[in-house]
Amino acid sequence: MRLEVNKTNHPPKFPVRFFRWYCNPEFVEDIEGDLLERFEKRKEKGESARWLFTMDVLRLFRPGIIKNFEGKKRLNYYGMLKTDIKVSLRNLLRYKTYTSINLIGFIIGLGIAMSMFWIVRFEKSFDTHHEDYDRIYQLMGIKDGENGSQIPRGVIATLNREFPEVELAISVHRYTPDVIRVDGENLQLERAYFVDPEVFKLLDIKWIAGDPESSLNSPDQTVIDLPTSKRLFGLEDPIGKVIRFDNNRDYIVSGLIAQAPKNSEFPFQMLMNISSHPWKRSISDDDWGGGDSTFKGIVKLKNKSEVAIVQDRISKIASSHRAFDYTTLEFVPIDKVHTHPDNDPFNYYTPTWILDSCMLIGLVIIIVSITNFVNLSTAQTIIRQKSIAVRKIMGSRKTGLMVHTMIETGLLVLIAVLLASVFTGLIIHSSHQFLAIDIPIDSLNSFDFAVMAFTMWISVTILSSIYPALTTFKIHSTQILRSNYQNSSSGFGIRQILIAFQFVVVQAMIIAIITAVSQMNYMNNKDLAFKTDGIVSLNIPEVRNMQKQALLKKELANIPGVKDISLGLVSPSSYSSHWWAGITNQNLEKPLSTRIQFIDENYLDFFDIELIEGRNLLTSDTSQKVALVNERVYHAMGLNNASEAIGEYIKGWVGRFRIVGVIEDYHSESLRDGIIPHALIYDPTRFYHAHVLVEKANQSNTIASIKETWSSIFPEYYFEYQFVEDDLKRFYENDEKFTRFLGLFTASSILISCLGLFGLIYFICIRKTKEIGIRKVLGAELNNVITAVAKGLMTPIIISMILGIPLIWYIMGIYLSNYSYSIGLRWEIFLLAEVFTIFVAALPVYFRARYAAQQNPIIALRDE
Repeated sequence: MRLEVNKTNHPPKFPVRFFRWYCNPEFVEDIEGDLLERFEKRKEKGESARWLFTMDVLRLFRPGIIKNFEGKKRLNYYGMLKTDIKVSLRNLLRYKTYTSINLIGFIIGLGIAMSMFWIVRFEKSFDTHHEDYDRIYQLMGIKDGENGSQIPRGVIATLNREFPEVELAISVHRYTPDVIRVDGENLQLERAYFVDPEVFKLLDIKWIAGDPESSLNSPDQTVIDLPTSKRLFGLEDPIGKVIRFDNNRDYIVSGLIAQAPKNSEFPFQMLMNISSHPWKRSISDDDWGGGDSTFKGIVKLKNKSEVAIVQDRISKIASSHRAFDYTTLEFVPIDKVHTHPDNDPFNYYTPTWILDSCMLIGLVIIIVSITNFVNLSTAQTIIRQKSIAVRKIMGSRKTGLMVHTMIETGLLVLIAVLLASVFTGLIIHSSHQFLAIDIPIDSLNSFDFAVMAFTMWISVTILSSIYPALTTFKIHSTQILRSNYQNSSSGFGIRQILIAFQFVVVQAMIIAIITAVSQMNYMNNKDLAFKTDGIVSLNIPEVRNMQKQALLKKELANIPGVKDISLGLVSPSSYSSHWWAGITNQNLEKPLSTRIQFIDENYLDFFDIELIEGRNLLTSDTSQKVALVNERVYHAMGLNNASEAIGEYIKGWVGRFRIVGVIEDYHSESLRDGIIPHALIYDPTRFYHAHVLVEKANQSNTIASIKETWSSIFPEYYFEYQFVEDDLKRFYENDEKFTRFLGLFTASSILISCLGLFGLIYFICIRKTKEIGIRKVLGAELNNVITAVAKGLMTPIIISMILGIPLIWYIMGIYLSNYSYSIGLRWEIFLLAEVFTIFVAALPVYFRARYAAQQNPIIALRDE
């Protein structure tokens, strides 16, 4: 019975056509009749007959009903697939050594690669959670090729007032208070921010309590995040609570927000209206030069295509103001700020070169894992040649053998991916401590991670199975069945090439990690031309209170264990609180960007900074407008020696000063950078830190006494201290991070390569079982047998060392060129790496070959 498709009796048209296309002609009439009867009954009952008809057609699309299409043999593909999977599982279980080595190699390789890719994905996802993030920009200033993140209030006011292309522009200033007080308790808060109330219209911030429209309308209001609320008020409702800020202003909590995501450049803990900012001049709409590097400008455009126009116009307007410090303004996309090298970050900074290195590490480790698999697969093919030959004689085609190879590889890789995902979780879980990257572990429970794991499975399966499948095709069935298959050398040449590649990577990583660690040790131990050992830096809250300064210095000097004291803006090389000025002089063609340092009369002696010409600063120099400069300043002036600089005048925003002394150059920045110009001035109103030299004996007791003394002088402030040596290490956080990445990668590469060599020598020993037995019967020594077995593997390793050195020398030269002060390319590092590479390669080869050579030769001669 045929279905009639018409207006009065009409099941859906396309399902009917689909059914007639796939159904076996022998069953069409009977099944169509049944379908029509069910359709009519459903119509009478008022059910969704058309929808249920479509579902019936789809359910019938199964083996047994589908017709045999022309040109195709009617095969039970499902049964064949099931058989291939069973055979593949049996092979994996039968060859336990092969499976174990490959599985471990894949788990390590894929786990590290997936971790690297996930880290890069996380680091590049900063601030992409904001709505319309592609239209949000942070302003950066450019002058003489140098960038700065300080954006004065006048720029923001002008953008809002005169630019119709701008949807909203706001100022955000991070301001770390000396103390916050809640219920009379002194507490610390690192991330407080003064912002425009419209910040909630520009950035996506999750609210828990309060109103984003009105919570910051008053200068006396503040919004805090949930972790800060719990720390300050416990489980109590924070709304209406009072926080005393820097002992000079009370803020009432008017809103509660969720903690900012880990991948946000704005980890707000406490937000206040910018109109309550203590720096009154810096928040004026007419100010074009105030603030500091943490005074940021954030802009949202109506149309991102107009960014170049807006950038050009605001740069021209800004440069027309004399107080403006830059010549050009740059609009940096908000999702690129996290990796911008010249940004003073609100959160941590990750340079692009580290992310590129992570991607390269991930790709190379996958290639090493695939190389290892291909090596072992081609070697195992030799052992399994007879079974493959039988399959070919029984009618297996090339496509069938390839599918079987891919299924077997796919099962192995699938198991590895699942276990590697667990390994990835362990790496990500420890990423904060080990790699200094704070990635939320729950991000792995996402669809994106599943997609990455699935993509990894498919791509690695395909890449790993192509060459082993091609090797399988080349097996000549009749020759294998007539002769001894173990004497075949199929795939030996390509295996040597792959071994050479693996060990080029291994030696490259060994050289890289030794170089990186040596460079780190060099930077951490280099003489910076000032003293750092045992010096503790304390904050001074009331910098303009001369009496308390003097009292603090006096009381600290009376503490046993305190050897010396000096006051100043910061230590000679501090990671933060940098003050700069473009100084001018009659000998300078253009303003010289100079670090301004405020010091007391004991600063040079305290830090062992050498005065090479002139005199030191004195307490009486407060009113005399004199300064010290370093050697770099007088060199920039074009003077021949330090004595010629004495009496010269320099001028900047801090005033006009006469040079009375020249000090030796010292390293105040990372060793990636060179020596920078310095001007040192005596100004007690800008002594923000006290530096205390503490004896190593009973150091903890001495610091406890320092805290007690400090707290008695500043009872309403939070005590905080830091060792100068620890502060210097912050310059090299990213270098340390990169070194850890290299260490992880190097260990993985060595382990995978050693596993691969162990597997290869295992298969070679099986293939040469009779040869080994004959050699021993003829009187060969143990060492001769080991040499005969292993010589085929050591040759490509030695060749890889010879060919790899020029490439590695070039790469390491590029790496070290990033440092103004480096260890240079040292031949002893390369020699050490080569010796270690030979040792790494020889160890598994020796032990496995030795084991084979010690077996009973009678058993070997009976082997078939």
